[in-house]
Amino acid sequence: MKKAYKIGCIGLIAFFVIGFFLSKAVETHDGPRQSIKFLNTSKTTKSVTFEMRDKNGTIDTTTYYVDEFIKPGESLIERIPEGNYVIKVWNADNSLHDKTDFVCKLPVPGENCYDLYRFDLAMDKLYVITCLNYVYEGGDFATHMSNAMGTHYDNLKLEKGYSGKAPFMVSENYTGRTFVDVEDKLPSSKKYGQIVYGLFYIPDTLDSDQALARLNEKIEAKLAE
Repeated sequence: MKKAYKIGCIGLIAFFVIGFFLSKAVETHDGPRQSIKFLNTSKTTKSVTFEMRDKNGTIDTTTYYVDEFIKPGESLIERIPEGNYVIKVWNADNSLHDKTDFVCKLPVPGENCYDLYRFDLAMDKLYVITCLNYVYEGGDFATHMSNAMGTHYDNLKLEKGYSGKAPFMVSENYTGRTFVDVEDKLPSSKKYGQIVYGLFYIPDTLDSDQALARLNEKIEAKLAE
């Protein structure tokens, strides 16, 4: 019995090892990859497919380079090869929600890129980068030091906006600092000279006053977490 158990364990381990190397071989064959993060800020489960166009613009409908379901409020990271894609987002009943074109090109040819593209399957949001330093302003001495180092802000400061209708990549100017992603909590404090950036989403149908009010609401909600 023990011998059979050991043989079974060895066989199971061998199965996973072979599977691991086969997956690596497939990835190597396809070439280097780009990381992309899928989010779903809608209220229903959606799926997303990536179909690639060839040099003549013909869509390869036999191969899905991405084919994933994302539940509301969840996210998933995938890695895709370079290419000219048609992205289709589907509702739970398999009807087409929306589609967009996307050209994926690696920043350094021949090398994997782990900087994230982000794509929201809701396709109805505006993503905004904000400087959050104003929420950390403390006493007079802290304010004086922050002013001296050029990192003091009295009010909400908008830095950059991205349409959620297509994949977008947040610049390293922001992610290379203290960066608060959509799902992250705010740091409890910041050091002198430190700049804190946050990524938030709001409906893309709001006017400027409504958008600012909604953004303030979302920041206040994150402060209360």
